[in-house]
Amino acid sequence: MPHSNWPSLEQLKASACSGLNPQLQQVEKPKKESKFHNKRIELEGHSFDSLKESRRFVYLKQLQIMGEISQLKVHQVFQLSVCRYEADFTYVKAGTFVCEDIKSPITRTAAYKLKRKLMLAELHIDITEV
Repeated sequence: MPHSNWPSLEQLKASACSGLNPQLQQVEKPKKESKFHNKRIELEGHSFDSLKESRRFVYLKQLQIMGEISQLKVHQVFQLSVCRYEADFTYVKAGTFVCEDIKSPITRTAAYKLKRKLMLAELHIDITEV
């Protein structure tokens, strides 16, 4: 039940403050703390889960520009028999397909370990941890 002194949503929409945000629907909730305490980074139209992942993207882009790798993809999704796996990066280096995942000890979860085994067993793709 709302506090008795607080204005209703309709009162807020009709108030002088409504001109500041004509799409006022509800009060925004504060952002939830990240599960692994990482900071999301937006770069070149991509959203990265951590600063480490965004730095790796910049490095791989440089390698692609220099011609050392090709076909760089960000967040490519692979469908497995019971779930899906989203790789951080995939690319081709010296004719070999590479699938990378940026990991730290805390992000090596049981779910990730299972998906890594499924990727190898079902699609014959070995994930390179960086």
